[in-house]
Amino acid sequence: MNLKKNSGNQTALMEKLIARGDFKKAFDVLEEQLQHLKSEPINIAEGKRLLFRLFKCCNILLPTYSASVSLPEKMSRACLHVTDLLRVLIKQGASFTSKEAAQIFSLNRIFLHADSLIARQDFMKVCDAGLQSGQLAFAGVGRISNLRKITRKQPKIAVIVAGQIRGWKDASKSIQHFLEGTDSDVFLQTWEKSGFRRITISPESHPHLFRTFPDTFCHFLIKNNINPDALMESLPNFRSTLIAPVNADILKEAFGARLVAVKQEQNCMLQFTKQANDLASKYSWLKILHADPVVMFKMLYARWLGNQLAFRYAAENSVSYDYKVFLRPDCLIDTGKHNLAGILENYNLSTDEIIVDDHDPNLEVVSDYLAIGRPSAMDCYFNQWERLLHPDFTAWLASCPQRPHLRLPDNLLLDGLRLRYVKGLRNGFDESTRVSTDVLIAALGKDLESEAVTKTLAKPSYDALVRFVADETRR
Repeated sequence: MNLKKNSGNQTALMEKLIARGDFKKAFDVLEEQLQHLKSEPINIAEGKRLLFRLFKCCNILLPTYSASVSLPEKMSRACLHVTDLLRVLIKQGASFTSKEAAQIFSLNRIFLHADSLIARQDFMKVCDAGLQSGQLAFAGVGRISNLRKITRKQPKIAVIVAGQIRGWKDASKSIQHFLEGTDSDVFLQTWEKSGFRRITISPESHPHLFRTFPDTFCHFLIKNNINPDALMESLPNFRSTLIAPVNADILKEAFGARLVAVKQEQNCMLQFTKQANDLASKYSWLKILHADPVVMFKMLYARWLGNQLAFRYAAENSVSYDYKVFLRPDCLIDTGKHNLAGILENYNLSTDEIIVDDHDPNLEVVSDYLAIGRPSAMDCYFNQWERLLHPDFTAWLASCPQRPHLRLPDNLLLDGLRLRYVKGLRNGFDESTRVSTDVLIAALGKDLESEAVTKTLAKPSYDALVRFVADETRR
């Protein structure tokens, strides 16, 4: 194969296209040329000449890649092809001087901008083969581990853990395992009290109910048509088993967080109640939603606040992040199957993509407990609470009236973002603060002895609780 004429013409064409600012077509030409080269034997001298011409073109394009949203993906593919060409040359016995090897190692800089961790690792394997065989003569680098220290950039990640604390002892360990092997800064945003705010015996609330109480008590409540919400209003000791003050110092150590912020819930609820009432005055059907608009405001606002912690830390410490991650503080991740380093390695995320955990096999709704993406995409994700006031609010909210906060795809599409799904991430929820039978019976026993309780609690409920406590005490 005569590469000289063909490669020279193609390279000249690329340089003309670059001069005209037609970067997309320039990469099309480059990709076509490299694909063609891989299919035929290569003359080593001409192959090396082409390799360095291609490096030159990539370096010319590098400062301008951000001018086109399609270039990062194309540059990643170009790097793969260049790596393949280098692999073929090394296999055919090509050798490179120290100066030439330095140019080859500079390709790592292009990989960083091309946003391709997998491609960069492949490139390093090829370089390692050349170093071990002596074909790459690079002073001061005798093995690939040294090269990694010089050239490899580990992604910097901001992890925002935000939401209601409903058990954290197991979840904090799960999250720490999930983050192992990454350069992550954790930021935790929560409210001043832990526990569920609204637990009922309705079928939609059963997951919350059984995460909170022993199974025997859950079945008792359902059978006797007693809502925990009503009991919390009348029984102070019972309420204290469910809602407790949050200790920021303990949480900071458990989650390994850089910053922890504890917000006063009541102040926010006053603000969001007004906003929700304004919405309800426009859309009467909001009043029958399972997910109270006020609760949605609070949930999404906590995520926004968590992202503000990351912004603040980055500004104060001159840090920039390559990725941002959202996690709920009560989620358990199947770390036997997944870890963050592996996900980032296998998913070459563009700036308009977000990874989420799938919620059901039909992907009609997605989980609200995990999201991973580039900062620009995740900033849109963290600004979802503002979407509740968007003119298109009803379009996605009405599409899933029972659980509107799970209509994440519709919501993010309004920002031009795309979702990618990872199956099997979830592994349940933290039940480390589930009320034990002994604690529950002791609290109910104290409350039922109070004269005030007999006046505020309906007699059928009071009598049923007395029987339940007596039965459980005898066991």
